[in-house]
Amino acid sequence: MQHTRLALYNCLRMNWQRGSQLDVEPWHVEDLRLVDMKGLFERLLRLGVPMDREHFALACNEVESPEELAELYTEESNSPQEEDQIYLLLFELWRRIYPERHTLSLFCDELDRRIDTYNLNPMDSGEAIQDALANLQELLYENCEAGVDPDEAIELLSPHLANDLRSFLHDFIHEELEENPTYAAELIEGFVCYMEGDLWFQFLQARLCLLSDVTEGNRLLGELLDILKKHPDLDLLLEISGFLAASADRHLFLRSVKQALKEIEVEEDLIELLEHCVHYYRCIDEEKKEQAAEDLIASRKAIAADKPLRGSDAAVSKVLGIIES
Repeated sequence: MQHTRLALYNCLRMNWQRGSQLDVEPWHVEDLRLVDMKGLFERLLRLGVPMDREHFALACNEVESPEELAELYTEESNSPQEEDQIYLLLFELWRRIYPERHTLSLFCDELDRRIDTYNLNPMDSGEAIQDALANLQELLYENCEAGVDPDEAIELLSPHLANDLRSFLHDFIHEELEENPTYAAELIEGFVCYMEGDLWFQFLQARLCLLSDVTEGNRLLGELLDILKKHPDLDLLLEISGFLAASADRHLFLRSVKQALKEIEVEEDLIELLEHCVHYYRCIDEEKKEQAAEDLIASRKAIAADKPLRGSDAAVSKVLGIIES
């Protein structure tokens, strides 16, 4: 997937702010929202684009988006770097002067900002991200009403976003299931039609169901494990086993562990699965098995986390011995 120019620069800035050792120039990662209007126009002038607010307004009347506007003011003589700088400046002016003229790039830029702000400081940005997700649902609905297939609606947004939208929704709803299950239920209901075939989202649905109907929730988890047997996803299997370790459903927990064991590739995955076993046996007061799992973890402390692990490794047999005895 090829990201848009704006999404790429948003991604650069977000990673740079988190301390990533990127080789960047200052303008690559500058937050233009902090530059006053006069400064934006002065920078355009230095790039060969003489413009004031009146000329900007006239130009905007001729186009539908900041992207089209940038095409009017870039020439073959401009280097790619100059073209990018001109676009970013024009985009910021459009965002500031014409916020009511909604475009997909403006929407996705704001959504990226709110996701990033939430990730950095969730306690102070809960209301903002909730508003953003409500707006996202409205946009997805409008697109589908216009003929977009619901299965493709989120994918059409992805190139315009610096964040992985699906991953964020998974993580955010996961947190809300712990803190605010009523709101989590609203989100699941609101996004379910756009998440067809998304196994992580199916896991969230099963978790939500467990809050009101344990039998049905366990049935949904069993169906999910059936799918994962044919289409394995180790990360999801580890997530499921970790969740089930606290739920005390023996049959489902053992299934998730056995399926995960078949997919484990490196040492750290094995240790994570063993930690889930320790938690599970502690929850059901099986001290001998809990100790056996802890002893196996201790015996492997000297092994590098990224060391490859084959399914024939003796440790796999030992884990099976613990859970099947």
